[in-house]
Amino acid sequence: AEYMGSSIPTGGGTEVTKYRSIHLYLSTEVPYLSKFISRLNNQTVKGLVMQVNNEFTIHDWSIGGLETCIVVDLDASTTVTFDLGRATRESVHSDLVFISHGHMDHIGGILCHAAQRNVLGLPSARYYVPPHLEAPLKETLKSASLVDMHSRDRLINVEVIPLAVGTSVELPGSRWLVKPFATQHTVPSQGYLVYKGDQQTPKLAYTGDTTIQGLLAEENSEVLNVDVLITEVSFLNPGELNKSQEKGHTHVDDIISNISRFHKVSALVFMHFNFRLNEKDIVRIIGKQVSDHQFNGIKVHLALSAFKE
Repeated sequence: AEYMGSSIPTGGGTEVTKYRSIHLYLSTEVPYLSKFISRLNNQTVKGLVMQVNNEFTIHDWSIGGLETCIVVDLDASTTVTFDLGRATRESVHSDLVFISHGHMDHIGGILCHAAQRNVLGLPSARYYVPPHLEAPLKETLKSASLVDMHSRDRLINVEVIPLAVGTSVELPGSRWLVKPFATQHTVPSQGYLVYKGDQQTPKLAYTGDTTIQGLLAEENSEVLNVDVLITEVSFLNPGELNKSQEKGHTHVDDIISNISRFHKVSALVFMHFNFRLNEKDIVRIIGKQVSDHQFNGIKVHLALSAFKE
């Protein structure tokens, strides 16, 4: 096994394959982690680049409370970005951006994103936002144009498009369609469902920040029918369940206690881990939870790239 460029003796242990920034080694001396891998049928947990269900490529960057930006290659020619808490390299080359809510750790990178696309000679991206964010975001971009004179025209003319729950948008030049759904957070928020062609069942969902009640709301039943669900799990530690609810987030215990509701989901991508956590603790806690509870073959991926910086 490789860990940060140096060799680790395998000693007969179980290795989880990684790409680039995340390298996990699960020793047989840690039974529940080995059991975790066995139960997930040789599940691959990757950072920076995830190949999910042999269908989507996901470039993850997410630390709860600091910055979240999830870039998804839907196919060879269509890439979408969910939230812009940071303008990552992959996101800058994506011209379709969907914002879940107005907290800075999910939208604060939009100025840099717009300016960097201008510097690189790329056309302006389309920023789809909850309707209440349209006017203030345009004003913010206009103010930023007074600071970054090089990108002034671009920032003034950025295409900010309101996308309300109950509506949808067909992605230009593709057969993909995106539809927002209501979530439950401390501010107005929404997630996004992604459909392919004329299919009635969505292929992928992104939640942004939400409580478990928002995720499992009756009107969001389609979310539980997706192949791939990218959802936040901000809190992991015992005793933080009430705190998680108060702050409008999901605790890992919320997922565990409702896991039977996710039986149609093929893969869960957990993101937005609290910034007070570290990679080792996240893997240990999630690994034990998956080992101790029946996930019914659901593959679990961890968005840990940002914890490697």
